[in-house]
Amino acid sequence: DIYNCIQFIKTKLNIQKKTSEDIILIERGISKLKDCGNNCKTGSQRRSIQNHNILKHKLQQKFGHKFKNVILENYDFKDQVQIFNNAKIVIGQHGAGLANSFWCQKNTSLIEIYPRKCLAFKHISDILLLNYYYIADESANNLQPKNFIVLNIGKLMKYLNNENIKFIHIGKCGGT
Repeated sequence: DIYNCIQFIKTKLNIQKKTSEDIILIERGISKLKDCGNNCKTGSQRRSIQNHNILKHKLQQKFGHKFKNVILENYDFKDQVQIFNNAKIVIGQHGAGLANSFWCQKNTSLIEIYPRKCLAFKHISDILLLNYYYIADESANNLQPKNFIVLNIGKLMKYLNNENIKFIHIGKCGGT
């Protein structure tokens, strides 16, 4: 089953659970993409949280040394597995980086940021027994993706003080 496969990989990579539980914010990198269309050249040009630096600062203030802002393309596979294995909370914009949630421990909170509802990571979270939260654009009522989110950080921080909410609408979108 999936749990045995995940454990097998972690064992082969000698992944160890740390005693501290990290708060992870995934940042889109600036490495060139092979072909993403729309004349974009990097992941952050294709989809990004426009106020990421402010969010990063607020999370650093709140969580101190437990907080880690990660650009996944800067880490090899083993390091990515280790980062997610040690996470208590993972925050990231919808995309391939959240596939690393397979390496999270049970009951890790996964917070997906996206301007419209997409259930792929919810289904993965359900299978892996993760606590899934979805942060949606308050005006997201169509199926056209808006890739440049301006997140309502105040609402997210308020939410992080109260993890009892399963679905929240925070933020607004702009761009294409």
